[in-house]
Amino acid sequence: QLKLIPVINPPEALGLVLPVATLAIPISAPLAQVLIRSIDDVRTQPFVAVARSRGGSNAWVLSHHVARNAVLPALTIAGVLLGELIGGAVVTETVFGRNGVGQLTQEAVNSQDAAVLQAVVVLAAAAFVLVNLAVDLLYPVLDPRLKRKTGALT
Repeated sequence: QLKLIPVINPPEALGLVLPVATLAIPISAPLAQVLIRSIDDVRTQPFVAVARSRGGSNAWVLSHHVARNAVLPALTIAGVLLGELIGGAVVTETVFGRNGVGQLTQEAVNSQDAAVLQAVVVLAAAAFVLVNLAVDLLYPVLDPRLKRKTGALT
């Protein structure tokens, strides 16, 4: 009723606003909740008090100490939520009439094309595994305590 975004035959850029919002809002809520809870937990750690006592401003302590430690749980949740994003693409692309993997999957189900369905499932699973592998590989980069020590075993 507000006619902010045309629903029928929208321009290319405006046509992405509603589908992106449909996919992003349900995913962003738990992600933000985990991030805020993690920031609150990290702010109570002793190393944050030490960084503040050394004369670091709140913004500096937040960006250099708190954020690096608080982002780890949120990064894990983001990797897991990718599955919800892939599953939501099928419904969202169908509702908004967008061409993509979701619409391809829906057409394969309607025509009972098992080969295309298997290909979509394998590609989605591979993407999910690769993103979660990337998340796991980013952990030591973000948190130096997780770096593997090389040398002789004792």
